[in-house]
Amino acid sequence: MFLAPISLQKISLLRNPGESLSLGELATFEEAQAYLEEDSFAGHELWTSTRGALQLQMFFKEGKNPQGFSVKISEADPGGDLSFHCERCETTMETEKTCVHQWGSYILMWQALTSDVASMLDTRQKKLAQELEEPLHTSQARASQARFSFAQNTVLESVSLFLEDHPLLQGESLSALTASDLSKYKLQEMTKDLEVPSPLLWNMPEVFRKKVTAYSGSYLHEVTEQNRLTTLLRYNFSDGTQVSAKDILRHPLQRAVEKDLLPQASSQTSAFSHWPLTQQREHLFLSQNLREIETIMQVLLGHVATQAGQGKLKVFLQTKNSLRQALQIHRVEFDPGTELSWRVEFIEKNELEAEFKLMSSRKKPFFFFESFAVEPSEGILIAHPWLREFQQLRELLTKSSDSYQDLISLSTEGRPTVNVFGEMELKSALKYLRTRAIPVRIIGDSVTLGPEQSQTQIHLDEAGGFYVLHEARINGQKNLARKGWTPRSALFLKTLSE
Repeated sequence: MFLAPISLQKISLLRNPGESLSLGELATFEEAQAYLEEDSFAGHELWTSTRGALQLQMFFKEGKNPQGFSVKISEADPGGDLSFHCERCETTMETEKTCVHQWGSYILMWQALTSDVASMLDTRQKKLAQELEEPLHTSQARASQARFSFAQNTVLESVSLFLEDHPLLQGESLSALTASDLSKYKLQEMTKDLEVPSPLLWNMPEVFRKKVTAYSGSYLHEVTEQNRLTTLLRYNFSDGTQVSAKDILRHPLQRAVEKDLLPQASSQTSAFSHWPLTQQREHLFLSQNLREIETIMQVLLGHVATQAGQGKLKVFLQTKNSLRQALQIHRVEFDPGTELSWRVEFIEKNELEAEFKLMSSRKKPFFFFESFAVEPSEGILIAHPWLREFQQLRELLTKSSDSYQDLISLSTEGRPTVNVFGEMELKSALKYLRTRAIPVRIIGDSVTLGPEQSQTQIHLDEAGGFYVLHEARINGQKNLARKGWTPRSALFLKTLSE
């Protein structure tokens, strides 16, 4: 009947239905076109076999009988080649001659697969086109599923986050914190014969649909970043298979993953999608395509964090340097203030000094990395741009003195600590930290002094110079005295000089 075997996919790619027929069939084909113009098509029934193969029956009018006879169209295998059998003429794909009804069914199918459904006026043809949409888009998936199928009882056991961040403040590496054994899972790379494309691939970036290759040096960084973002998350299945988020929508095991845990195009960003995925690469130009991929992964990580917090999903933290080991994460936080706070303790010395220490409400140290902090004993992960957080604090302090360049360090208890000297520096640091997401708590009592309890004095020294002395009178305590300039004392002298 055709020059070569034909399938739903092949029909949908034809520019006109006559491309696939031989010259010997041209006369019958033209008769079929005229036959359809007589409003002979009566309707159809569509279903799938137990194996997933398409079964379509088209009905044609005969005399006064609105459903006089039918042509049955069947897929030999799911997503495979089509056969046309006319029950009236008893013609099949193997018979020497074909009939008008076979070719009429073929023309109707081509119209349904290639025309704009919204513009169709005939309700019967419109219904056929609508019902053929899903079999067409899943034909390749159904064919792959038939060629390569996994055990029906395979389930999703957990997910792994592969975060290759560097430790901050000379802390422990991530591989030193991993304890759980995940050696049973092996990453499976996608191959063509394995592909079962998901309908969710519609409108998804190219990196989710196929292997992306860079053809120039300028595009290499873009492709590298796309691959990094889409492989941050991997799915761990009960049969030992591990599949990356980049490949899951083309893998047969996607059926074992609920929809919310699959990457998908989205116009809305989740309230929890604040993972700092690109802060380490500020020099990298973020194209529109890369921003779209980042948004998809942000939403996906937000759903993973929600299910982990609800106890519905096991989440592990892994590193490519130690594939066999992992750290189980029981909760993911996006607000660092729920677990951490800056504790400020003033120290009595000749010069005003304060110790700023980042403390945990659990009295247990966190380990800090570029985009997250983790407390391993209870499996708590805080997604936050720590690299930027510490860099900005260091930049603020080094404006007054280069000595702060290396002073943000880990204390003996493993907590980020910095000592700040001088009244102006202290005020500046406090003012800045109070604008950040992490709360600031000052240790010790605070006293508010009235105007009568504080004095600013000018004293002469033996050398004929002068100095400014600030004195505070606190009931029941020794007067506090400090030498040095303040904005108020500078204003006093400026006013006196005028």
